[in-house]
Amino acid sequence: MNILLVEPAYYSQYPPLGLLKLSTLYKEQGHEVRFVRGLELVTRFVPDEIKVTSLFTWAWRPVWEAVAFYRALFPKAKVSLGGIYATLMPDHAQESGAHEVHRGLVREAEDLIPDYSLVPDWHGKRAASIMFSNRGCIRKCDFCAVPKLEGKPFQVRPNSHISHLVHPEHKRVILWDNNVLGAPHWRELFGELREIGAEIDFNQGLDARLVTEEVAHELNTLKIPTIRFAYDFPGMRKGMLRAIGNLQAAGMPPKRLRHVRRDDLGETQRRSG
Repeated sequence: MNILLVEPAYYSQYPPLGLLKLSTLYKEQGHEVRFVRGLELVTRFVPDEIKVTSLFTWAWRPVWEAVAFYRALFPKAKVSLGGIYATLMPDHAQESGAHEVHRGLVREAEDLIPDYSLVPDWHGKRAASIMFSNRGCIRKCDFCAVPKLEGKPFQVRPNSHISHLVHPEHKRVILWDNNVLGAPHWRELFGELREIGAEIDFNQGLDARLVTEEVAHELNTLKIPTIRFAYDFPGMRKGMLRAIGNLQAAGMPPKRLRHVRRDDLGETQRRSG
């Protein structure tokens, strides 16, 4: 089959991880893949299926525009809509005109390295391999969309290895795990990150309540320019202060520590790839 992967014209500083992993999956299955951003006139490629992704719920209009545009351009193709918005608001997403709304993850693509060849502009000095080592979160915060997006916590791969997900041209690793310290295999993960030797970005912020003296020591052995804490509500202050104390005792310079309050970010919804 010919499969067209579409990222609507909303803003994101990161490549569409879900689509890049789908590209790897479809190419392994022998399909032809084409990737476009926004509304592009596609030539010399007639898709049998069109996969449109979505990001935050407030960015639904570009998603609807993409669905309408590519349905009109290729009226015989099946259009499927997935991603964060589609998962959190499936009834609203169904009104976009897509033939199908996919909710949640595509499990068979979870352990595949993204097809970074689709986004050559991502390569460069600050390029990074983006990945999840585990999905879900051990917390049950009322405001959080992660349970709806990812379900109960699970390891992306049984042996927890991530080396195969690191692109050889990338000197950085970005982990999108929603609570990496809540995963039972965090020690093995940290050990592998040390072996990889890349700069590490725990992008979603660490759960300060889980930063014990042991965790602080292990974090200090990694190449982490900045450690972010998720500061979701005032009750986390005590745990955060304890975490900061543990990290400083382990030798972490204070300038490398940051916290992010949810109300500073607006309606935070976790990325899903």
